Amino acid sequence: MSARTTRLNHLVHLQCPRCYSAPMFLHHPYNLAGIGKMPKHCPHCQADFEPEPGFYFGALFVSYALAAPFCLLWFVVLNFGFGISFEPALFMVAITQLLLTPYLFHLSRAVWLYFHLKSNAAARKG
Repeated sequence: MSARTTRLNHLVHLQCPRCYSAPMFLHHPYNLAGIGKMPKHCPHCQADFEPEPGFYFGALFVSYALAAPFCLLWFVVLNFGFGISFEPALFMVAITQLLLTPYLFHLSRAVWLYFHLKSNAAARKG
């Protein structure tokens, strides 16, 4: 498996971008009471998960960049692929987006952190 595939696999599983071993979030995405709770540092490699106040503001744009094309593609598949009329297809897209929102929230934060923290082979060995 290539390094890029491995990094993408760890990103999707919401693991630390530096050591790939510790989870980035304290709770599962669908535990809505603790949806945004992250440790300050990685418990394995001590990577800083909160570099500065307001750091995750950019994750809003990542979230939009992930959700908008997915919704459009899903609508096209439902409307043109399965022949579902406009209103029911739009309703199904809205329900799907609502169900995916907690995971997309976590994923967008993870993507934003992966852009800013580089992998460290020494941290993975320890």
